[in-house]
Amino acid sequence: MDIKEILDNRIICTGLEVKDKKDALKKMSNMLKNAGYIANLNSFLKGVYLRESQGCTGIGNYVANPHGKSMSVVKPGIAMAVLKNEIKWETLDGNGVKVIFLFAVGEKIEDAQNH
Repeated sequence: MDIKEILDNRIICTGLEVKDKKDALKKMSNMLKNAGYIANLNSFLKGVYLRESQGCTGIGNYVANPHGKSMSVVKPGIAMAVLKNEIKWETLDGNGVKVIFLFAVGEKIEDAQNH
């Protein structure tokens, strides 16, 4: 997969205003849905929250990379957001999050490999 296939202006947002983690995941998932990456918002979010329950996705340095496998994913992609304000998030270094990369990964083996 080429980097040009990953970068999509429709799923990149700077200055995203969110209240908390839940709000951020919902808004970013909506970006993916509106751009045709996922078919069902609730199904996709269920997969993301399942993964979140298994361990923190805050990798440190104010960055989080939430993700989850879902049959709702039409094509793999990464929604990217720079937040207007730092939010609380479970992270490896104990800091909050300012940048989020939300991965949309399908159930197919090749989708997981591309991820």
